[in-house]
Amino acid sequence: MSAVNVREPSNGPDSDLEELEAGIRELLGKSALREEQARYTRWLSLIESFRAPMNLTNVSDLPPELIRELNLPTDELESQIMALLRVMGEPVDLDQILIGLYRRFGVIQKRRFLQNKLWRMVSKNQIYKGKNRKGVYALEPVKPHAGKRARQIGRGLQK
Repeated sequence: MSAVNVREPSNGPDSDLEELEAGIRELLGKSALREEQARYTRWLSLIESFRAPMNLTNVSDLPPELIRELNLPTDELESQIMALLRVMGEPVDLDQILIGLYRRFGVIQKRRFLQNKLWRMVSKNQIYKGKNRKGVYALEPVKPHAGKRARQIGRGLQK
């Protein structure tokens, strides 16, 4: 009878990568040939790239035919506004957007021009405007301000 090599079930992709990395490091340590060492080092860097979180917002490496298929902001100011809202992570008002554009990108915009740009972005569903909160914008739909609703309820209870 021949011996059958039975592999234990995997504990997931991370443990598979760790096992692969350990094997390559072992081979790298044993190798005396420069070409093999370079190959093993390249493989180890590829393993690290699998572990790194994928950046889906950077499209600089994508081919033009794929970029044409994506629904991306077409002008630089829209891209800057989207990046700013993503960094802020919470609803921001027009003043905060003006300050953020300057501090992050060195861009100075006229208030009226930026209001119009934000309104066009809202109408294209790229960003969302706050309901019952004037001049507040975010990447996700904005919920009504909790504090204001609590005051209204409180006044209703008073006689």
